[in-house]
Amino acid sequence: PDIVWVERLAKDSDVENSELARSIGVDQVRGLQQKLTMQPSMGPKRAVIIDSADDFERSAANALLKSLEEPPVGTIFLLVSHSSERLLPTIRSRCQMLRFNPLSPQQMTAILAEEAPELAGNALERLIASSNGSPGQAIAHAALDLAAVEASMDLIIDRAQPGHAETHKLADALSAKSAQMRYEAFLRRVPSKIAEFSRSQPLPVAAAGAEAYHAAETLAARALALSLDKPAVVMQMGNLLASLRANAADA
Repeated sequence: PDIVWVERLAKDSDVENSELARSIGVDQVRGLQQKLTMQPSMGPKRAVIIDSADDFERSAANALLKSLEEPPVGTIFLLVSHSSERLLPTIRSRCQMLRFNPLSPQQMTAILAEEAPELAGNALERLIASSNGSPGQAIAHAALDLAAVEASMDLIIDRAQPGHAETHKLADALSAKSAQMRYEAFLRRVPSKIAEFSRSQPLPVAAAGAEAYHAAETLAARALALSLDKPAVVMQMGNLLASLRANAADA
């Protein structure tokens, strides 16, 4: 009871894997502030975990400022951020930055052997490669069965054809309401997929890959924040993936 989570809510709480709201709203922050007027239940301290602060609508972020300026005694705020540059400067200035580096493949293997022993072999290796050094992300991806999505991305890169049929197929698969979590995982995965490909390429190709990486990262953030049309977003992401090997061939 003394750990309070603030995160995007499901648009329809009665539907399993419902699409999430595009942001954390001001009403959620006001509800949090109401809770903070009461004493912790089990001890002298309370933790408020905001996951992620990148998802605040501006009015919610502004509403939180007063609580960050004058936190109740014994209350610790933990703001998770994947793109800290997107936070309001006034929020960043009131926080202490703690960076978490990705874990190594060896560390990932050890943790997943304990937390998800059913994973093994090629499936485990692929999951580790796609999880950016995050065990939590790996476990979430395993539950979503993203192997087919990963295979589609590989095929789109290999074919190097913008608008290829495989991209249309992926757009159809990820656009259903029931696929919301897989869609969001896909948006998080594309930039890292581009980075993985580009690291092994000569400088001109790597430079083009860096541009594609930033384009994918920006599109992923806008797609969720603005609830952009899902098929259109997947098609744009597919075209960015397809451009990688095309750039390599030109080089």
